[in-house]
Amino acid sequence: MPSTAWESRVDAGTTRSAAGRVVGTGRSVAVTPGRPGAGLAHHGRVTHLPTDVRAAIRFFAFYLANDTLDVDLLDGIDYRDRVFRFGSDLEMAFAIFTNVLEVDEEGRTLNDGEAQYRVAQWIRMRCDPDYTAEPPFEAWETELHGP
Repeated sequence: MPSTAWESRVDAGTTRSAAGRVVGTGRSVAVTPGRPGAGLAHHGRVTHLPTDVRAAIRFFAFYLANDTLDVDLLDGIDYRDRVFRFGSDLEMAFAIFTNVLEVDEEGRTLNDGEAQYRVAQWIRMRCDPDYTAEPPFEAWETELHGP
């Protein structure tokens, strides 16, 4: 349970203040509010998502909404009705993308294409019962995080 009124739980083992500071994790990264666009700062502090990460999420959302997410894998499959009709499918698409996305110490994305491809594989599995993703999804890829 949070020790003061300004803290809130974000997931098991992590406490976050209402101001955004993460306290009580085993990690060296703390999240604190700061100047928009600042990205990673010194001593492991993160103020906002780095510009590269925000761009990767924006492009992913654009491709997903415009039916251009991995056009080779999803050729001929109109997945938008399914993904956008049911909130849990859209939620899972973003969960997979952000779980797979890797970011270096400078805040640069390392594998946004791979993250998009894994989402495309998941969508294809939802729309095509004969399709099997290779490699199979691991639990951490489809984990939903939050309070």
